[in-house]
Order: sequence, then C-alpha cells, then structure tokens
Amino acid sequence: GKTAVSGTVDGTLRVWDLVEMAEKACLKGHSSWVLGVAISGDGKTAVSGSYDETLRVWDLGSMTQKACLEGHSGWVTSVAISEDGKTAVSGSNDETMRVWDLVSMKQKACLEGHSGWVTSVAISED
Repeated sequence: GKTAVSGTVDGTLRVWDLVEMAEKACLKGHSSWVLGVAISGDGKTAVSGSYDETLRVWDLGSMTQKACLEGHSGWVTSVAISEDGKTAVSGSNDETMRVWDLVSMKQKACLEGHSGWVTSVAISED
C-alpha cells in the first residue's frame, strides 16, 4: 500500500503518498462530511460516502472526480469497493445497502432488510 485516502468534516478527501509521507492531492466534491472512503485493489479508484447522501467515485491517477452516485435517502455511512474496482457497496442511515456498477456508474441493487442504520459494509474478493 503506497497510497491512503482520508475524508474529513469539511467535505474534502486527502490523498496521501505513504512512501514520501506527504499529501498528494486534496479532492473536493462533497457538500458535507465524508463518512467513509475505500480504495480499489489496484489503487486506481477511490469511492467516498458522505452526509450529503451521495457517493463520489475518484480517479486516483488524475486526481479527478469520475462520478457522483445518488440513490440513498440518508447519510452514506460506509463504503467498500471490489478488488477489481468494478463494484462498490454502500450503507446508509436509510437502512439500506446499495450495490453500484462502477463501469456504468449506475445502481445495480438496493438491498433492504435492516431495521436500523447500516453502519458498516464489506465486499469479498471472489
């Protein structure tokens, strides 16, 4: 792991070089607190979730936003991204987990069943 990403209450993400121990970029897009971030296994893509009810998809090569994904009706509390960077999952205080296609930048599914906030999500590598 040569790269880390952090999210803050000012709505920005910071990309960090863990070899040089220095900031590489400050990414702006969210309008409120960033509550979760994840990086693909190849280090090329990041996904962030926010109090603004959106996910943002980031290109870590160009340090630009690739997409803003909308669908949750509450804060996005947690995000995870597949090893290959093609699928993301997100949890929210709207009591759902959503599955996202990061190639088409479309929602694939809304998974319901929780009776409270979804505070943590994960996705397997298989």
